[in-house]
Amino acid sequence: CPMRPLQSAMSPWICGGGPSPGCQKGRITRWHIWSRAPRIRCDRSANLGRRREPHPGGSLAAVEERLTLRYTPIPLHAVQVTVGRGIVQELPKLLTNLAPDAAYIIADSTVLPLLPADTQALIDRYHVIHTEPGEDAKTLENLARLCQQFFALGGNKNSCIVDIGGGSVGNVAGMVAALVYRGIHLVHIPTTLLSQLDSSVDVKHSVNCYVKNSIGTYHPPTAVLIDPDLLSTLPDREFRSGLAEALKHGFSQDMALVDHIVKHRDTMRTACDETIIRTLRLKLAHYHSTADKWKERIPTKRLTHLGHSVGKVLEQLFPGFFTHGEAISHGMVAESQLAHYMDLITDEELATVERSLHSMGLLPRLPDHCSAGSIFSGLVREEKVPAFALLNGLGNGVIESAEVAPTVIYDVLAEWLVSAAKY
Repeated sequence: CPMRPLQSAMSPWICGGGPSPGCQKGRITRWHIWSRAPRIRCDRSANLGRRREPHPGGSLAAVEERLTLRYTPIPLHAVQVTVGRGIVQELPKLLTNLAPDAAYIIADSTVLPLLPADTQALIDRYHVIHTEPGEDAKTLENLARLCQQFFALGGNKNSCIVDIGGGSVGNVAGMVAALVYRGIHLVHIPTTLLSQLDSSVDVKHSVNCYVKNSIGTYHPPTAVLIDPDLLSTLPDREFRSGLAEALKHGFSQDMALVDHIVKHRDTMRTACDETIIRTLRLKLAHYHSTADKWKERIPTKRLTHLGHSVGKVLEQLFPGFFTHGEAISHGMVAESQLAHYMDLITDEELATVERSLHSMGLLPRLPDHCSAGSIFSGLVREEKVPAFALLNGLGNGVIESAEVAPTVIYDVLAEWLVSAAKY
């Protein structure tokens, strides 16, 4: 393998000791294996008693009433993630502990009227800045407007930004918090399942300029409040979209989570607490293991990138056609076919990925004019040498980051499109 091991004092990641079958065939030009699963800190409120903490991949005997996880995405910056029904009502207590001179809430204008009355009353205590939902929020013009309103309302370097909405609102609010006075406190209150499981606990924030997420920065939140009650008005399609994020971590880290989601898919809307907690434990354990890799510029794909190389291209080619979860689900199938071609997963494992996603309604029919050539062009536009996060088996926490020969990418994409036409 042409890649020498890279070492880190905090959490080393290693390259395989010798060339894989893919390397011998000239199919993979670069590959690395992530192979650590360190612990994260877990705190639970006193009313939970002294029950033993289950392993992140295990089954919860009872749904936790409240769970607080702390992780450190960058040195000297700890993030507190709290999951619990009604937890949003503890925002005043959280802000008292942070002691900002004022809090400014950036809120999705369509979500606010749908929130419970007590939550709306809570929000009215603070300065509220409205923004558009979805990708319409992620523009340079909207970013500038939000910053201007922050200053016009008296915001300063001791203030705090709180965002309420989906992932796009969290992204643009994170940009505001990162840019004003070179960074102020940021609190996420995500209102979609996808943002609760993904973007709200990430350190990346961005807006769109010509292409998706082309201008951005890194700014970890101070705290994240995840309240499953806020999902009650979420459309079914958007709820399923969020489950794609949970399935991604299941395929790569814990197949028991995949089995749980598929088994309980009909009742998941009213009992999603366990899925949220298990997914966050897996995600934050992975973030902890790669805490010193968050700003590296080498073309390395982490576990969280599974399905995103192809999925992001589908979103760009067909804006508004797919939800994010649907796009990365198609991406997971396509990239699993690539892993199968590289002899990294078996026929049965590939079928399991496809069958699980299809059973959850996450593989809608692709547009008729979707072609291998257009997807390949999008991949090359994103990265001159496309790289992928490829499964190496299921549920074992091992992901191979691979740069693959262009002819192989094109051929696998063509095969995937033929199989996808049967959905």
